[in-house]
Amino acid sequence: MAHSLTRALVALLLVMTFGIAYGSSVAAQDPSPMLEISNVRGDLYLVRAGEQATVFLVTPDGIILADTLNAVVARSLRVTLETQFPGRSVRYIVHTHHHFDRADGASVFVDTAVLAGHRAFNDALDGSRRSLQSDLASRDRNRNGVLERDELGSDALATLVLARDRNRDGRVTRNEMYETVQRVQKVYESGQEITLGGRTVVPVYTGASHSVDMIALYFPSERVVFAADPPPVTTVPFSFGTSPPGDVVRWVREISSLDFDILVSGDGGTMPKSEVVAIRQYLDDLVAGVTATRHHALPIRELRGKPPLIQYTGVRYGLMDQNIAQAYRSTQTRSVEIYGAAVTSYQPRNDYYCDPERHSQGSCTLPPGNIQSGVLGVRITNGRFGAAAEMRAPVRSAFVLGSNAETTVVHRETLSSYLFRATAVAKRRYSLAALGGITIAIGHTRATVREGQDIRFFSDDNSLFGWTAGVEGGLSVRGRASIEMHVRTTRLRGRDFLDVSWGNSDTSIGVGLAVRMFHRTSIR
Repeated sequence: MAHSLTRALVALLLVMTFGIAYGSSVAAQDPSPMLEISNVRGDLYLVRAGEQATVFLVTPDGIILADTLNAVVARSLRVTLETQFPGRSVRYIVHTHHHFDRADGASVFVDTAVLAGHRAFNDALDGSRRSLQSDLASRDRNRNGVLERDELGSDALATLVLARDRNRDGRVTRNEMYETVQRVQKVYESGQEITLGGRTVVPVYTGASHSVDMIALYFPSERVVFAADPPPVTTVPFSFGTSPPGDVVRWVREISSLDFDILVSGDGGTMPKSEVVAIRQYLDDLVAGVTATRHHALPIRELRGKPPLIQYTGVRYGLMDQNIAQAYRSTQTRSVEIYGAAVTSYQPRNDYYCDPERHSQGSCTLPPGNIQSGVLGVRITNGRFGAAAEMRAPVRSAFVLGSNAETTVVHRETLSSYLFRATAVAKRRYSLAALGGITIAIGHTRATVREGQDIRFFSDDNSLFGWTAGVEGGLSVRGRASIEMHVRTTRLRGRDFLDVSWGNSDTSIGVGLAVRMFHRTSIR
């Protein structure tokens, strides 16, 4: 009897020891907060797990679940759903994006559910396994691709990351974060419907501000939108935060265009559509003002305190000046211009043509040093940088007269340049830019040699390569046009033909007109 009791106590001790060890291991891997389930509207429910939240829709044929969060939450949620909704298993898991803190628990439901996500989900998941996701990369101070405990800090995201330290070495690798995240089996484009039991969920792509595969879930019958990681639109006063202004604007426009009443975020917070619409109106006016100001190269002070932004007052818009400055810095201007100019080129004269040892008798005339020509080009700019392609067609003639023969040489060449362009000064009325790039010269030379009654003809075609560098300044007139001055220096590999050398180098100065064919300013 005593022996049996001893064996029982030993067994109980082993079970307790294993249970504690197992529980500690799970706790080290996944936070396990209490679940709170509440009704949002109709058959749509909200699941709160600490500082995170997700939603699920109950239909006659089963359940559509959004993000599963971590594995511990998913296991607990599965038990709860099977108890409260018997006979209605989870049939779809629709991920809002691939990040481990919201997608890790999908493996709990793979026996009953189809895993679905945006078409970029699987590629984005592969990318996060190769390198740290964008919101974590900034914390990797030593750039070793691993997150150490002292790099993470103590916020909510740090807690979620440290929970993936599966071997408890104080370092979290990408493999530890993503080893149990499942690839999706079905992908959706924005606007495609997911239907189950006569109920519908619509994935809506909201841009790549948080993740390239980010979608919101729109429940049309319930008139609810679920957005897991929205930009800081609910903050008061409103701020872009660390998000690019263009991404925030796109997100607000996409969401506000839907027919809904309530926005539910990934932390369980809610926001009525009226507030989303108010933010959109503010951002539309701000973007319109900022892009118009930048479009016309006006200083930022021209926008502050003037319509339409002057109407936005109160605490919500307390950071308006910072919003304007951040949006102004994020603008980009694209333009396409066609330009032409009359050009005078100067090429150093080469006394080699009339070397006395070569022309001891008779006379010799040097080729002219100044050559009149024209330039025609097109340039494309994006912000301060761009590219240009231009063509210059000078005509060069040389006459060499000798005692025994009279030689007449006519040479024509066309220069095609492909230039990189950087704007140094961009004001409302004037601009200054530097250019540099490669040049191709295509030349044709004809020569006539007359010796008494004997006349011989020669011709030669060839191409030379070299480089061109220069500057150009512009003075705006009537908005779409500008008067410009061009200065260029071209250096080509020289070549001789019948004692006439072409290529070499020249400097050109020209004055012309540029006409803007396309001009658009937008927010990045």
